[in-house]
Amino acid sequence: MCCAFSQAHDENDTMKSKIKVLFVIITVASLVVTVLTLYRFHTQLRLLTLKLSGQNPPPPHIVFIVADDLGWSDVSWHNPNIITPNLEKLARSGLILNYSYVAPRCSPTRASLLTGYYPHRIGLQYQVINYGDRSLPLTFDLLPRKLKDLGYATHMVGKWHLGLCSWKHTPTYRGFDSFFGYYSGREDYYTHCIGNKYDLNFNTDVFNDTKQQYSTFLFRDRAVEIINEHDPSVPLFLYLPFQAVHGSLTVPREYSKMYSHLHHDRATYSGMVTAMDKAIGDVVNALEQRGLSDNMLLVFLSDNGGRPIKGGYNWPLRGIKNTLWEGGTRAVNFVYSKTLLKETSSVSNHLMNAADWFPTFLAAAGSKDVDLDMDGVNQWDVISKGAKPVRSEHVYNIEGRAAIRVGEYKLIKGDPGFQLSEHQPVFDFIGRARKMANGWIAPQDIGTLKTKFGKPISKKYGLFNLHKDPLEEHDISEDFPDIVEQLIGRLHHHMNISVPFVKSTPMSSEYSQLKIMTPGWCDK
Repeated sequence: MCCAFSQAHDENDTMKSKIKVLFVIITVASLVVTVLTLYRFHTQLRLLTLKLSGQNPPPPHIVFIVADDLGWSDVSWHNPNIITPNLEKLARSGLILNYSYVAPRCSPTRASLLTGYYPHRIGLQYQVINYGDRSLPLTFDLLPRKLKDLGYATHMVGKWHLGLCSWKHTPTYRGFDSFFGYYSGREDYYTHCIGNKYDLNFNTDVFNDTKQQYSTFLFRDRAVEIINEHDPSVPLFLYLPFQAVHGSLTVPREYSKMYSHLHHDRATYSGMVTAMDKAIGDVVNALEQRGLSDNMLLVFLSDNGGRPIKGGYNWPLRGIKNTLWEGGTRAVNFVYSKTLLKETSSVSNHLMNAADWFPTFLAAAGSKDVDLDMDGVNQWDVISKGAKPVRSEHVYNIEGRAAIRVGEYKLIKGDPGFQLSEHQPVFDFIGRARKMANGWIAPQDIGTLKTKFGKPISKKYGLFNLHKDPLEEHDISEDFPDIVEQLIGRLHHHMNISVPFVKSTPMSSEYSQLKIMTPGWCDK
């Protein structure tokens, strides 16, 4: 009896001890949450006070996230069958930019983002950079260097794809304090190899990922590490161009299983989108925990349209990646900030161009020194204050196949879905593939809507009214010859100010035999 009583007494004491420990844990956790809440409230109140007093608030932290080959129909606010809760929460709480334009391929877009110039003003207007055979010219000061001059810490995580023949062309020589990622345009998500070359680097050293981790989460972990180690009193510029969702189609099984009812390629691709969404959610959570999100500008952008052959779709827009139709060039894009936007939970239909982010970020950071000759225009007041639109023109491409938009009208010269340019080989768009390039391609998860194959433009020029005909179904060039002539004049203007295509400097035999992707053959 005594033993039973003693045992019951001991159990009672143990239970009391557990309750005390639990009480202490809950109390400490509550205090931490309270302190963080008060800190964030104080930060937001301080920013509001500075605004009301007319004083300049501290420069915002800038987080620039770029997806690779993400289609218009590959996010949940355009297609509810795609699982992107983190991105949708940010987009719906921020400002969705509905007419944000990029180049039809990735290297030209990335060049515009970091220089503020159209690709044809840089010499990268036609083709992507293959194996570092050409590079973004050194004559341009890139965005991270400009931000460093304003006191920013600048970090890059992910895909470079702007050249590597010389070390001088690589990220840490062009303004980034640190670089973790790959130089080339594509590679395996686990082995980090393109062909027989390994391409994963930390600053100027090869990073040996012995565990062969999935790059989306590898890049997430590095971004979170940067955030956790960052001094909040210093403005941060984090450029995070993911490898996702460019082919090859690879994702951890748990993500593709979410779409097991779909065709294999679409299921894998959709899983890749959801994995990227999870990674972005983790990055945003880290920003929240560090208190950086209270004075932060976050921008999410795709570098071009999706490729149906690799699982990505742009429905209901016409065309695919590599074409000058809207499906190849209108990007998924939104801006998010807790404190810097006058209009939130809204959609904007003003024109935005990839080149505009350079002067816009500089203006948000407080810079008055913006090159008036650049093609990008400062859209900070448009985005943050709801000011009147400042852009009325967008150049899709020039020469060979070409297109320009002025106001509501879009002029296309040549075949926007087939001929690449007079300087590069013709894409292998034949038969069904050529029809897809010019068509409206519906993903299988959309439902009963069916793919419509379009025909190339039958005349030298095609004209479309994108306000009345956003899906580019009706060529009205014969009805408005005066508008055609006006837009031809604008196209010729841009042709006259374009620069020659950057010449290729192929990898030397010494470097081509190496098993790693490394810069330097132009330095010899």
